[in-house]
Amino acid sequence: SQEASNNKYLKFGTSNIPLFVIDSISPTLDNATFITTKQLVGADGSKYLFGVSKPDKKNNNLVPYVARVNPDGKAGWIQNYNLSVDSAVVDANSIIKAAVLTQEGCAFVVSSTHLSRGDQANTLVYITEKKEEKFRKRLKKSAAIRDLLYVEESNTFVMSFKGNSDEQNFSNLEKLVVMSMNALGDLVWRRDIEMAGTLQNLLRVRDGFV
Repeated sequence: SQEASNNKYLKFGTSNIPLFVIDSISPTLDNATFITTKQLVGADGSKYLFGVSKPDKKNNNLVPYVARVNPDGKAGWIQNYNLSVDSAVVDANSIIKAAVLTQEGCAFVVSSTHLSRGDQANTLVYITEKKEEKFRKRLKKSAAIRDLLYVEESNTFVMSFKGNSDEQNFSNLEKLVVMSMNALGDLVWRRDIEMAGTLQNLLRVRDGFV
């Protein structure tokens, strides 16, 4: 029905943003289509939608967006994060690989892959619920991010990285990197662990992480 289809999308300006999540991104994604790949719901009922589109017909690259749905279910704002790997011009496909809610808004890691060379860069972005950017920090680790946690007591972010592709290598030794960053974007600590196998989850316990 028309009503059911209206409930699946929310209009932000001229853009129809899906309120449902799709894990895969079609390589033939057209320029008018938005795909939501993650959704986080706040304690007040607000939502953050994370996804991608191809707004630039000339470069035709993947550009991530964050859209906020207000607690009353109405559209708040939408913001693109078209990040480059190593130049001021558009040179990468980007996607938001991890996201977490905080007291003030949300934080997320944008993973950018160079259009021709294929090398990667990760950027941690922290924004408030009013879209104000608290910091944007290029991470020294170019490996694939596996997890992102927010620790309220210390106001820090803990991230884990392992391997270079979405599929983890189960049998070969790879470096697992776990690092903590504060709310200013400064590195607090980092731990490197050589391991074979896959990282399933990073879990919080009373005095650390498992």
